[in-house]
Amino acid sequence: MDLPRPSGTRKIFSPKWALFLLFLADGAGFGIWAAHVAVFKHDLALSDGALTFVLFSAIVGAIVMMPIAGRLLTRHSSRSVIRAAAPCFLAALLLLGQTQSFAALVVAAALFGAAKGALDVSINAHVFAVEAFYQKPMQGLFQGSWSTGGLIAAVASTQMLHWGGTRRIDLSTTACLLFVVVVLAMPALIVERMQKSAPRAKKGFHLPEPFLLQLALITACGMLCEGSIADWASVYLHAQVHVSLAQAAGGYAAFCISMASMRYASDWLVRLLNPRQVLQGGGVLIAAGIGCATAFPYWIPALVGFMLAGMGIAVLVPVTFGLVGRSAKQNTGQAISTMSTIAWGGFLSGPPIIGSLTVFVGLRGALLVVVVAGLTIAAGASYVLRGSRVVAG
Repeated sequence: MDLPRPSGTRKIFSPKWALFLLFLADGAGFGIWAAHVAVFKHDLALSDGALTFVLFSAIVGAIVMMPIAGRLLTRHSSRSVIRAAAPCFLAALLLLGQTQSFAALVVAAALFGAAKGALDVSINAHVFAVEAFYQKPMQGLFQGSWSTGGLIAAVASTQMLHWGGTRRIDLSTTACLLFVVVVLAMPALIVERMQKSAPRAKKGFHLPEPFLLQLALITACGMLCEGSIADWASVYLHAQVHVSLAQAAGGYAAFCISMASMRYASDWLVRLLNPRQVLQGGGVLIAAGIGCATAFPYWIPALVGFMLAGMGIAVLVPVTFGLVGRSAKQNTGQAISTMSTIAWGGFLSGPPIIGSLTVFVGLRGALLVVVVAGLTIAAGASYVLRGSRVVAG
């Protein structure tokens, strides 16, 4: 595409901060849903199996929609896809809050997942238009914004539920507030001009090009670590470190805060070092952090360990997505959809792998899978980005 330009319509925000707000809204929308999952389970009297089916339907919706969104981005600008996906995402969030039965919740969750999948792919593709406009990498800023949105939603959910909020009121209020944010941000999105020489989508099924596939697998390892820690960190702290439930929740919150903070620093790190070194360091931090938490099952070492792991995980998506976007061998939208789909596979596979292994080796032993994944990231970065494959930020 040609050098992108800002929209000619009246706008309040610059293109950078408009996209920042869209990532924030995406993270907050997902965060408010995640924080109310237990409320849905209680209100609709769902069994563990039924709740798992609901969560699985949301995941399937996202995984199905991501490749479709990638296809759309070969024919339309990311700005156009965002303008369709963002309202659908908020409408699905609003719909979730109104559900009164298991069947309705399954359908609403699938629609929510599909809308989120389309929004994720399109806003991540739009990052490259913004980077081209400002002539500098900004992946870390936007990924950090998504994490911040999730943290804000988690804190807001705690307060709303403490004040007697319900899932209908909380999700509806959040959807309306985020709608205002989205409406204010949309006019400032970059207008992309599609080039005739831009990489075209290949028809039919085809494997991703090797470099893209290798980066996707590295990202999937990082997402496996994130998913495993998200589901098992508080359980480990309570059951193995023997801290209170409140402290266990605080430990997971510290992990999230360290991850969000490091994402904001990832662009600076890439400029200071290079993508290979940043990914290597991220993998080593993950392995060292979880190794520390499991080798020394006490509050301070475990807390420090999870925070180190959060810092290591934080740099992976900004760096790998940035590398893919700077590769001209495949359409950016399709490349991002491929990365997102494979990464989601890693995120989903981590928790059940840990859960299955706990039966045989206990939770401390099972978490060594995360250590192995961290070392795999470091080794994979050394191989994939060796020599001339190291791309500066």
